[in-house]
Amino acid sequence: RSGRDYARERTITIDATDGLTPADIEALQEAGVEVSVIGLETGTVTGKKGATVEALATIADSDVDGFDLLVIPGGGAPENLRIDDDAVEFTRRFVDSGKPVASICHGPQLLISAKVLSGRTVTAVNKIRDDIVNAGDEPMQVYAVYAPSHHAKGIVHETAADAEADEKSGKDT
Repeated sequence: RSGRDYARERTITIDATDGLTPADIEALQEAGVEVSVIGLETGTVTGKKGATVEALATIADSDVDGFDLLVIPGGGAPENLRIDDDAVEFTRRFVDSGKPVASICHGPQLLISAKVLSGRTVTAVNKIRDDIVNAGDEPMQVYAVYAPSHHAKGIVHETAADAEADEKSGKDT
């Protein structure tokens, strides 16, 4: 089964706060994924360049068991989420549940604060590479990437290579 099929069959939660990259959410929705946006508060969340999304529930009131996949968006959201105890604890519980977690761009900042990176391989924007390396208590492999579309397209693919091949060929994800 492809990553796209997996994502479409699951309820995905997005931890959101001001500064997120709305394109991360839009890419998933365009791929037919059921997305539930949760935030520090309910209501409108303002992302980069003024785009908005609606958080229908708070992170504090959300249960890890209600979701199949956690997506931590890029942009400035992870920096804002990592200082909120409820967001950090929700993330830690999600990782501990064994369910998949996708972090985009600066997303690993929240994973660092949840202290769940030790022994893991992480992909992130190169600006936080040193933060990730310093977060583990053992050597870690870090893949710093540049995503030209800055979208969550890779989540609906089986591998990053599939996403790259689709983008090069002009295929719609």
